[in-house]
Amino acid sequence: MNWRRLVADIHLWLSLLVGLQVLAWMVSGLFMVSQPIERVRSEHRLAEHAHVDLASHGAIVAPDQIMAAMGGPVARLSLELVGERLLYAVETPDEERALFDARTGVRVSPINESFARQVAEGAIAGDEVAARVTLIQRDAPMEYRGALPAWRIDFNDAENLSVYVDANTGRVVARRSDTWRVFDIMWALHIMDYRERENFNHPILIAVTALALVMTIFGLVLLVIRLPQRFRRKTGETS
Repeated sequence: MNWRRLVADIHLWLSLLVGLQVLAWMVSGLFMVSQPIERVRSEHRLAEHAHVDLASHGAIVAPDQIMAAMGGPVARLSLELVGERLLYAVETPDEERALFDARTGVRVSPINESFARQVAEGAIAGDEVAARVTLIQRDAPMEYRGALPAWRIDFNDAENLSVYVDANTGRVVARRSDTWRVFDIMWALHIMDYRERENFNHPILIAVTALALVMTIFGLVLLVIRLPQRFRRKTGETS
């Protein structure tokens, strides 16, 4: 019948149109669900930090001195152990952050290369030594979408781990391994956002998903049409 031929033709052309993307969804989805998210985030590489006795760091300057050094309003002031240094972390009402050495009162942010290396090496379990340290002030690589400036600290290990440290806060803000990089590619294929890797509501994805749904529906219609015919044919052959 003509309508059966029409259903088959529509299913065929839709398969040709969206088949590769459906395959990409299957491959990328299978990879992502097979990878423990803790490994993707390199959480298994994190160093364990024991309780720190702040008194062991000796005398520190008064908080008032740090607030005066900021020269403006302060929203929050706290003591933090960054790397192996005890620092005052100061935040302004505009969410800007500055670091001061708690023993000397000297401002240390943005942090230098040596300090960034120390922070990264201290954040990773084991005795891994950084192979390269690079300051990124603009044109950050695709794998890093955080604030700039930031230090990238590369390790020559089996996972090609890169640790990103915010130059203004001294915090580790990203960990990127080969597993994460492959996962990121799979995620881009899955949501069809090949630049930002964030938008899964864009028109192209919606349109292709709708076409894939129509393809699946027509495939089910073909199944309903052809399965009874095949069953009757096999029954006739055996009678």
